[in-house]
Amino acid sequence: MKTKHMFIIGFILLALVLVIGLFTGLVGINDGQNWIYLQHLNGSVVVVDTPGMYGKWFGKTWVYSRFIEFRYNDDPDDGDKRVIWNCRVIQEIRAAKDMFLNLIKQGMMPFKVGRDGKRSSERMEEFDPVAEEVIFIPMPAVVGG
Repeated sequence: MKTKHMFIIGFILLALVLVIGLFTGLVGINDGQNWIYLQHLNGSVVVVDTPGMYGKWFGKTWVYSRFIEFRYNDDPDDGDKRVIWNCRVIQEIRAAKDMFLNLIKQGMMPFKVGRDGKRSSERMEEFDPVAEEVIFIPMPAVVGG
């Protein structure tokens, strides 16, 4: 066989191995906007925080967003507001927590948005710096009588 044919066959085999690896759980891809917690089959846990491909080797993964957001609307005429912070920067986490506590004092109620972006009825009792998204809803004070 000619060298050219060997090169083409080798390239096709390499491409085939990469495609099979992507679809069978051998490798994963991190887009750089997430942290990926990877638990290998032997139980060891690794945090993947660099963009690009990484070896999963059939391990279990959990994806956490690097940038966290919560939305609130304290004035119906003003529209909703968004606060986004990087959960790697302590100053941003502190500022977001202060805003969180301030909004609760104003009568807003925080609800955690589900991992898949679907609504959730899970009310937040305290600030969670790794919650992917939080929505604040104004709640009128209930007066008993």
